[in-house]
Amino acid sequence: MIRTIRRVALTGLTTAALAAVAFAGPASAAPNNSQSRVSTVNLLDRPDGGEDGNFWATDRFLRKTTITQVAPGQYVAVIEDTGKVDPTSGALTPWSGDGSAVIAEGAPDGTVRGGFTTVQFTAAPNFATYTEAGMRGTFYGVNPSTSGTWVSRFFTDIPDGTPTSFASWSWVYETSTEYWVNDTSGNSGNITGLLPQNAQGNLNAS
Repeated sequence: MIRTIRRVALTGLTTAALAAVAFAGPASAAPNNSQSRVSTVNLLDRPDGGEDGNFWATDRFLRKTTITQVAPGQYVAVIEDTGKVDPTSGALTPWSGDGSAVIAEGAPDGTVRGGFTTVQFTAAPNFATYTEAGMRGTFYGVNPSTSGTWVSRFFTDIPDGTPTSFASWSWVYETSTEYWVNDTSGNSGNITGLLPQNAQGNLNAS
């Protein structure tokens, strides 16, 4: 589906709006009770894809996974990411509307926060097959799993690599002058790496 993308200056008002978007995407975190399991991992040098299908940055963040049994054998997972983003100089910007524009040399690092909520999925009732084996510690690149197959690593009766659909998602990336929002309802902003004094008409820089 083609979405209309907006480029907006990062002002105080925009920052407030971003705060609202950041966790409107992955719905509220599931409660930590007897029907939930919570785990965390550190993900480093994780490639981040843009609208053109290219990798425009690498991320390093803490990922918190909360899996809740909502009915016997029926589960929902909420994943929350918090950390840093390092735009890749020379890579295409995340917004496809920029055509062949690439991220500038010396692009400043920024922050990333967000995550996703899955649709309901099926596994043995009462966490009988739940495991965190291979899902603890620190991982590099796309290890231990892509986000799309993340949940399959937590249950031994779900074949490893089985994709789980997302009910919603939202990630917000911010540098000192720019932002990029990748959200269920549409994407907005862009990360070009250009500082305001060098923007030369870049509408996304203040």
